[in-house]
Amino acid sequence: GTMTSELLNDYEEGTWTPVLRGSSVAGSYSFSFGVGKYTKIGRLVMVNVSFVDVTEITTGTGVIQITGLPFQIPNDDPGSRGVVGELLIRQCNALSTAKNMYVQGSAGSSIAYFNYFNGTDDVQVPIGTIISGQTDFGFTLTYNV
Repeated sequence: GTMTSELLNDYEEGTWTPVLRGSSVAGSYSFSFGVGKYTKIGRLVMVNVSFVDVTEITTGTGVIQITGLPFQIPNDDPGSRGVVGELLIRQCNALSTAKNMYVQGSAGSSIAYFNYFNGTDDVQVPIGTIISGQTDFGFTLTYNV
């Protein structure tokens, strides 16, 4: 394509409601603060998410999912690591030795997962590692639509 000023005319920013859930059984969770923000410039989307003091209301099972990304990740995203962003988790059971934590978007969906290296493999973070009332999450994820 050609570079034109039309690209910057396609600019949007706003908020969205991220939903924290388990992949097998959703469960329900509350927060003292939980917000998603996004910026979209042309095809480029950047989302920022913060959850503070995650409290378990009903128990979820499976791995942590964040659903409701404001724009779906395309199916043509190259490879399983095509959409990867920065992740911070504070106060989470069984993750004290976790290395290389990252958030990963799932191609063809509006879902993100939390991953880490456990010394052998990259694995997804189980929802049961949340310490009710203490765990915080924050991440940035950038992708093209």
